[in-house]
Amino acid sequence: MKRKILLLAMLFLVSYAGYGQEADSTLIMTDMSLEELMNVQVVSASKKSESVFEAPLSIGSVSGEEIQRAGATSIVEALRLIPGILVTESTNGNYQVDIRGLNNTPPGSSINNVANSISLVMIDNRPVYNYFNGGTFWETIPVDLNDVERIEVVRGASSALYGPNAAAGVINIITKKIDKKGLYAAANAQGGNPSTYIGNASVGYKFNKFDFIVSGNYQSRQRTETDYYNWANGRKGPSDSIVSYAPGGPLVDINGQPNVSTRYPDPKNAMNKYGYNAFLNYSISEKSNVALSFGGQESKVQKVFTENLATPLSTAESSTNYADARLKLNNWNTMVAYQFGTQDVARGSNGYKYNFNTVDIVTEYDINVKNFTFKPGLSYRSATYDDSKYASIEKGEGFINGSKNLTNGAVSLRAEYKLKEKLKIIAAVRVDQYNHPDKLYASYQFAPSYKISDRHFVRGNYSRSYRGPNMYDTYNSSSILVGSVQVAPGVFFPSYAKVTGDQNLNLLSIDLFEVGYRSKITDNFHIELDVFHQTAQNFTYLVGQPNQVDLANGKVTIPQTVENISLRMIQDGVTISANYVLNKFQFKPFVTIQTTQLQNMPQYRNSVASNPTNNITVTYNGEHKGSPSVFGGAYVNYKISRKFNANVSMYYFGSYQYNNIYSQLNTNQSNGIVDIPSKFLLNARVGYKPVEKLELFVNLRNALNQTSFEFAQTDKTVLMFLVGASFKY
Repeated sequence: MKRKILLLAMLFLVSYAGYGQEADSTLIMTDMSLEELMNVQVVSASKKSESVFEAPLSIGSVSGEEIQRAGATSIVEALRLIPGILVTESTNGNYQVDIRGLNNTPPGSSINNVANSISLVMIDNRPVYNYFNGGTFWETIPVDLNDVERIEVVRGASSALYGPNAAAGVINIITKKIDKKGLYAAANAQGGNPSTYIGNASVGYKFNKFDFIVSGNYQSRQRTETDYYNWANGRKGPSDSIVSYAPGGPLVDINGQPNVSTRYPDPKNAMNKYGYNAFLNYSISEKSNVALSFGGQESKVQKVFTENLATPLSTAESSTNYADARLKLNNWNTMVAYQFGTQDVARGSNGYKYNFNTVDIVTEYDINVKNFTFKPGLSYRSATYDDSKYASIEKGEGFINGSKNLTNGAVSLRAEYKLKEKLKIIAAVRVDQYNHPDKLYASYQFAPSYKISDRHFVRGNYSRSYRGPNMYDTYNSSSILVGSVQVAPGVFFPSYAKVTGDQNLNLLSIDLFEVGYRSKITDNFHIELDVFHQTAQNFTYLVGQPNQVDLANGKVTIPQTVENISLRMIQDGVTISANYVLNKFQFKPFVTIQTTQLQNMPQYRNSVASNPTNNITVTYNGEHKGSPSVFGGAYVNYKISRKFNANVSMYYFGSYQYNNIYSQLNTNQSNGIVDIPSKFLLNARVGYKPVEKLELFVNLRNALNQTSFEFAQTDKTVLMFLVGASFKY
């Protein structure tokens, strides 16, 4: 409650600081010229500013103004406004994000991979990636809506440009900069049903060559229900009714003591987080500048993360900080970034708490020779995770049991050839050397494009990218009590899952081939078409081995090893988007249609269970039902008058199937296979400006009250009704 009061006080102070000042000439999108509306600039496709119409890669973007008008309540929800992104919600404000729908793979994995380990999220080109099991914990991102200038998404393999983990693409959050001298202030706050309160505030100032912005954000969201689905009995109930499906008993800690109240201390809480940031910029000259930023966040959420042998939801707590410095000296660009903190990503479950720190260093240099541009670069990345303070190393209570490190150094070269403003050929290669696996990996990209005329543009792209290693796969050495096993009539031994990682795993790779076409049908009507084909291989999986009964010590060990499996995934698809502007009306529809096939997928986690006599691994081929075949949406904005603005946004995904570990443990069980129905979400926001700088608004999310869950057996989604105000000076 104190945090809410402080936040509201800060919002009003910021509003008061700018209220009554002389109005500036800041334009909202619908007041912009047609040229500004139809030719948005992006930087993530080529690491330089260019028109989205001539970008050499498949890229989409959404501006901070568009996000505000659409009423998106978070950065993650705003991704539903960008073509080619599948966004599904597990609890209020907690989402899973997948570029082109590459989710739930491999099906039946013991780690759900909901963090999407094959996409790289960045803030101003600074990687935001969790190396525990790979991916992005969205609630730990310190910036929020008030900080966003725009979000850009590069769809498709991009490791040659941005390094490991950009295997499926890149999401780049670009923060705001002050354009004119003097005071900058912005704030917005909204609240409503279901018990959701969101606030952001920023204050800054620009001198001649120096400017700064400080910002704060806060979210408090409650779940739409307080019960938990139990895999063991297929029903929902209060937290104290949850039992583990392995032994069928209550949830316990490492010592076998019941701890459901530790795992779920606040059944109502979906998200409680706050973040703070500071951005400082100094312009040395027109082509040289220094930028510093630092900040942090604290969060506590209930979301889907990992298999806890009982229910889909886990409680995750995180306290993290960051600092980065960027220096541009003419053609030199250098970035040094540092992140550190403490996370407990499955509170009360054994082995999930750790301290971490990561370091990223990147330096690049631009060389221009006539029609050629070369960008050589060097980079270094180090991630250290340590769980020794929270688990007994001797007993193997943690997943990594000690301080472990993953590093990689890389050299890269990007070359661009441009002929008479028509033909452009981009080639990029990056070679990474890892400590584990101790070998070289080469990512590459070849992207030719041709501007047929001022109205027609075609492009192609052939790329190979890799996902980097993570702590779970590489250093796993856990021994976790999971229940008891009957070894004789009336005799039960405690059973321990003994997991062993592998430091020599082959890295997951994605090969992409795509072609694209963009057309300016008229000055106010543009369309874009992307056709893509990609294959992925070298997935990792927990493979079970025969149980080992230790009669002398009275226990049963269940060995599991992290291994590369024979699975090969093949995806074909198309993304179509358009942008139409007429007077005060803007309409941006988009859709992705895809099909994904699995080849050589192991049918069972335990090969011995599938054929105990000959120990034959049984595989199958077939359609991957874990991704919807159709997803997309639309953005519709109408500026009724200078004071009124109305916006409607839509989002749709087709039905798909979730397959978790429960369906793999026993061949006669189907409880772990969940059919998730298709869903159409309608959102609406109406804003009114009583004065130039202040807007009052009503915001409806899921206006049709489509209550079906979007991720397997998680919370229902309900109509969200919010009222709020935003201020900008």
